[in-house]
Amino acid sequence: MTAAEPDADADADAEAPIRAFAPYTDPTRALGLLQGSSAELFGRPVTLTSCAVMDSSYKTYTKRSSWPNSVLSVCYRLGLAEQADNAIFYAKLYLQGRSHVEWQRLGPPPAAASGAAPPVIHLPALGMIAWRFPHDPAMPHLAEAMLPQRVRHHLPYHALPPGLDGPADLTHLSAEPLKYNPENGCTLRYRLQWGGAGARVPAQELIVFGKVYRDDRGRAACERMQHYWRTTAFKSCRPLGYDETIRTVWSLGVQGLPLAQVISRANHASCLGQVGCGLAAVHASDPAVLGMPDSVAVAELLADFIKKIDKLCRACPPCAAPLAGLLAPARRVGERLAAGAHAGHALHGDFHIGQMLAHDGEVYLFDFDSFTLGDPEQDLAEFIVALLFQGFEPNFVHAMARALVRSYCARSHWTLRLEYLHWYALVEYVTRAYRFYRQQRPGWQHALQQSVSNLAVLEAVLEGLDSQSAQPLRITSPTAGSA
Repeated sequence: MTAAEPDADADADAEAPIRAFAPYTDPTRALGLLQGSSAELFGRPVTLTSCAVMDSSYKTYTKRSSWPNSVLSVCYRLGLAEQADNAIFYAKLYLQGRSHVEWQRLGPPPAAASGAAPPVIHLPALGMIAWRFPHDPAMPHLAEAMLPQRVRHHLPYHALPPGLDGPADLTHLSAEPLKYNPENGCTLRYRLQWGGAGARVPAQELIVFGKVYRDDRGRAACERMQHYWRTTAFKSCRPLGYDETIRTVWSLGVQGLPLAQVISRANHASCLGQVGCGLAAVHASDPAVLGMPDSVAVAELLADFIKKIDKLCRACPPCAAPLAGLLAPARRVGERLAAGAHAGHALHGDFHIGQMLAHDGEVYLFDFDSFTLGDPEQDLAEFIVALLFQGFEPNFVHAMARALVRSYCARSHWTLRLEYLHWYALVEYVTRAYRFYRQQRPGWQHALQQSVSNLAVLEAVLEGLDSQSAQPLRITSPTAGSA
């Protein structure tokens, strides 16, 4: 089966392009399809033992005349029978033979190493163009940052321990990808070894992290890391510098565990007390010091929200009624908020529990990429919504949300507006639910229905923040007609 063309009798079916791509987001079906092209992918026939879909994203069109412009981007991790390591491929799939046109646009592909498969491969039978990691169409410098024999010349030696002063001092260097976001960024872990017999220092080892960006956003991210490392407003990894030639931010790691794995009813008050205090400090930061881009206007967020609701209602009819019921209140409140005043606080911009580590009772924040300007309620809303999508039990989500907001309100210098928090939470909830549709993994419709059924839980959590307590929160209640 190929991604050549949707069924001819599906003129009125807006989901036909997605169905044509569906085999490529199903790991079992994709494994069979890729096995048939393994010789082209690896330069020799191999036996594939596993296929994991690491990332996927659709760009589709509802009009049949625009179907040929649809594209699926997907990242695979493939297991091979003859080797322990996995291979990562990033691929784009096209309809109606358009892969030929896109292949021509790419121009001559990079030369392959002796005896190796080309780093970029055209598989016309599948309608696919594939890049073997670390090659990436939007990050040609990623290979420079990933390959040990090349990245050794870029390490931040000025910030490394004495005795490791240059490439000649290294006795071993390995690089491991931890998180790869195709065409956008990649986080790598490097193991450095130096010293020992005949050297000036004893044998030593150090773990260094490098985050590679597609553009120069890493420079501002590094400056923010350095700012918060100096001020200790929010504990973070120690920054080691920025290399603009490979667009990489260097840092030391923290020997901790993801906060989502260690947080419990016994420690959540302490953990989220730190998170709330740190977030209040971020919101009080001077945006001019942090290189902040302009915020996304409320009107734009509302327009995007309406588009996503429309697509989800058409793609998953069982969700249509509850989702459509969100439109009127969201539009009413969104239009009122859009007309109001917005102070333009410094925001983290991607604030959720997945961005945090815990170590010895301390919470560390390790992502400074998405800072922007906006309303403080936006960061808080994203954090609370993410807890529900992490699968925490609703009563625990309520307890965590209350601990976070209480700590935040105790340290912030302004009153939290519950109406804004409600609205931003609704927008964030639909954004996260929309990812099920955008990625089209097997079972996505069931996952979407489950997330929609949890909207009532979100509303209960938000309403509970304004309930009476011995220590009332400094929050203003929503006005009539809120979302």
